[in-house]
Amino acid sequence: MRSLVLLEARPCAGESDLEIVAGSWDFEEINQAYGRHLKILDQFPAGPLHDVVAAKAMQRWAATERLAWLAAVTVDPLLPECLLPAEYLGRESWRRRKEVLGEVGRQIRDFTE
Repeated sequence: MRSLVLLEARPCAGESDLEIVAGSWDFEEINQAYGRHLKILDQFPAGPLHDVVAAKAMQRWAATERLAWLAAVTVDPLLPECLLPAEYLGRESWRRRKEVLGEVGRQIRDFTE
C-alpha cells in the first residue's frame, strides 16, 4: 500500500520564491551552459547532405550538440516557469533545439548517397 503525503511550507523569514531560487541554484552557471549549447546550435551545418563527408560532419555536430544539451540540463533544476529568473536561457535553448533538430531530420530524410 502506498500513501501520498503532500506538504505545504512557507519561509519563516519572509523570503520570496525568487530569493529562494536565487539562493539555491547558480543560474549564472546554468545560463553559461545554455549559452554554450546555443552557440553549438548556431554552428549547425545547414547545407544539404549531398555526400558521405557532409553526413559525417553532421554526425560530429550532432554528437557535440547532444553533449552540450546534456551538460546544460544536468545543472538545470528544471523548475516550473513561474519560479524561473527572467534571464533564464533554458527556454530559448529548448525552442532553438526543436527548430534545428527539425531541420536535421529533414536533411537526413533527404540524404542519398
